[in-house]
Amino acid sequence: MNNSQIAKYIESLTDAYPDVRRDAALMLGQVGNAAVIPALSEALKDPDAGVRWRIADALGKLGDISAIPVLIETLTDTDYIVRWHTVQALSKIGGGSAVPALIEMLKDAHFVVRGYAVEELGSLEDVSAVPALCEALMDANSQVGQSAASALGKIGDRSAVPALIKASQDGPLDVRLRAIEALGNLGDTSAAPAMIHALKDPLIRKYATPVVIALGKLGDVSAIPALKGISIDTEYPEVRQHVIEALGKIGDLSVVPLLLEALKSWNGNTRAVAASALKKIGTSETLPRKILADARFSAQQKIAFLDSLRKAKALHYIFPETVALCQLVLREEGVAAREGAQSVLSWLNGDQYLLRGSQSNNERHFQELGRPVQGVEPEIQSESLLRGAEEPEIESGSSPTQPTFWQKLSGKRIGNRY
Repeated sequence: MNNSQIAKYIESLTDAYPDVRRDAALMLGQVGNAAVIPALSEALKDPDAGVRWRIADALGKLGDISAIPVLIETLTDTDYIVRWHTVQALSKIGGGSAVPALIEMLKDAHFVVRGYAVEELGSLEDVSAVPALCEALMDANSQVGQSAASALGKIGDRSAVPALIKASQDGPLDVRLRAIEALGNLGDTSAAPAMIHALKDPLIRKYATPVVIALGKLGDVSAIPALKGISIDTEYPEVRQHVIEALGKIGDLSVVPLLLEALKSWNGNTRAVAASALKKIGTSETLPRKILADARFSAQQKIAFLDSLRKAKALHYIFPETVALCQLVLREEGVAAREGAQSVLSWLNGDQYLLRGSQSNNERHFQELGRPVQGVEPEIQSESLLRGAEEPEIESGSSPTQPTFWQKLSGKRIGNRY
């Protein structure tokens, strides 16, 4: 845009017709020339609100800090739409320097302005906004409260944990669920008891996915019983898959039976998620040894688990047959794994084939242990936590897309929530 065109649009800012002035404001925001800021600043006094909010947008697009003072003055405009566009413009221009003004807008009379101020503060990720955002969790408008929880999750400051825990226990359901999501993002395991307790609420339990995902992020083993309970109760395969994913992130071997059972599901996505969860717990090299080392499993369970791992097509794990694997482990350094391998061999063949680590190189013993074991058909004592063989196929690993404040306000549908 050349200088003569810019001059024409500046002149149009005083045209008698509001539509002409609006178009001029729109065009001047695209020139990328700070020389137009004085004319735009003067136009913020225009009697037409449609012109004023377009002027605020134009100043935001230009991104020059010289516009900050006049935009701060515009935060008191009588029209809430002008105020909300001014909030956005300040966030674009000022960065951290705009935070005090944005915090002040959390007291605005209109919930749309408060909501946009909350979202902009979350985008700036300035920890100085955390106390004000904690207060905004209890805003009279639940959409503002949801946005405040999301903003605190983005900022990531753990001083917000107590306020988020409180918000997860009281108030509108959407605010509670969003607070739980934020607690998961913050990763503070001190929030785990409150999140587990929230699952006792039938309403929260009905919409358990955000809680399940958050507990997976925390990785706290105390959540395992509650997650297993959700897997039993839920009617929805996608919730069950989120449970499997969360258990994989927690990574405790006590979930192996459930994950092995999930590998048998008729639902391909469930099998895929279960395989991914098992791979998080261990590779084809490490997971069999972890199973052998875990004293919580009996010898017969260990044999059954190893057999299921070996046969699972979704895993593609390749490792020796159980007897040969145990013989190899007896020659390795891991004490717990060696003890587990010895217990398995003892159960399979009797004490006559039990080897000490110092005898592990004896060829005769290797041959004895490598012989096929007759009549051993161990079975997993399934916890039957994953049901629904006729589960429909869905996209695995997906989570609901979070709407912006304005999308929530306007009712625009996004994903499967809005």
